[in-house]
Amino acid sequence: MKSWAKQTGFTIVELLIVIVVIAILAAITIVAYNGVQDRARNSALASQASQTEKSIATWALLRSNEINSLGGTLVGYQDGPGSTKLLKPINGSANITLYAVYDVTNTSTGYSTIAALTPTISGSQYFNLDTNPAGSDALRYRIDTTSQVNIIGGQSGVRVPGSTVIGWLQVSNNATTRSFGYNSAASTATGSLTAHSGWSFTDLTAPQDAGGKTRAALVFLDAHDQTTRSMVMQWLADKYNVVGSF
Repeated sequence: MKSWAKQTGFTIVELLIVIVVIAILAAITIVAYNGVQDRARNSALASQASQTEKSIATWALLRSNEINSLGGTLVGYQDGPGSTKLLKPINGSANITLYAVYDVTNTSTGYSTIAALTPTISGSQYFNLDTNPAGSDALRYRIDTTSQVNIIGGQSGVRVPGSTVIGWLQVSNNATTRSFGYNSAASTATGSLTAHSGWSFTDLTAPQDAGGKTRAALVFLDAHDQTTRSMVMQWLADKYNVVGSF
């Protein structure tokens, strides 16, 4: 009888087992790596927020000889055009104060975003500082909720090419009161908001467009009073060389 030599090597089943094991190990490694990245990012965001809050408080102390504490928590700071993850998501009926420093280039474009909490969902999820129609000398805000759509308000005379403005937008009283202003800590206009299903924001975005450039954006998880708004706006003015008294 013919004798066959004993064959060596892996069977198909053995190879499949090895491949599956390698895939599992790779998946575990990727998940662990992503976890390390997330923790590092969150740590960097927390450090940046803490340093910025201390910088604003120190700035106020040196100028007024009083210890000033910022209301709420700084959860987002974008230095220059771009986008950043919030230190913690903004959910529910949270009170919010959003600030932005904006260089006006021209008025040939309209309805462009200066600073926004994102993601935005038309008809239910907007919290923006933006520009008015092309040719307008006004800047405005827009808020959308699940109860009210396209809530807007504008301030004229502040969109002047070659100028830099500092604006703010906030909601208070469990996000049922809205107010905003440009180049002044005092409110330009105040209105109401119908109770809604709540916010769901994860990022702070400061885009650059043909009409201008956003130099900075900050968002606090709180509704600031006029004194605090003035302090933050003066700090922004000093840091970004903006002329004016706020």
